[in-house]
Parts: sequence; structure tokens; C-alpha cells
Amino acid sequence: MPDVHYGNEQHFVDSDTETGISKWTLTGTNPDGTRKEVRGCDFYTFRDGKHVRARPAGRS
Repeated sequence: MPDVHYGNEQHFVDSDTETGISKWTLTGTNPDGTRKEVRGCDFYTFRDGKHVRARPAGRS
């Protein structure tokens, strides 16, 4: 996708549990000319204020 774009980002962090979530929307044009829009989120784990793990979650 030559025109891929990530937008509509939302980021949430819970410092008590050292976890975070990022929500986003990917848009772009496939090689055949059709438009693509994918919504997704990723879960993050932090330890001592540093990112230690990322887990991709749902995509729709």
C-alpha cells in the first residue's frame, strides 16, 4: 500500500498495572485500486517505566 496511513490514534496507560492500549485505524489503497480500512488495537506491558512487551490484538 503506497499510501498507507495510521490515524485516529488513542493511547491509554494504567500505571498501577503497568499496561497500556493503543487503538488505531489503518487506511490505504490496495494494488488493485480498492480502498482498505482496518481498525485495530495493541496491548503493551511496561516494567520499571520501560516497554517490555507488545501484543497485537483485534483487527477488523
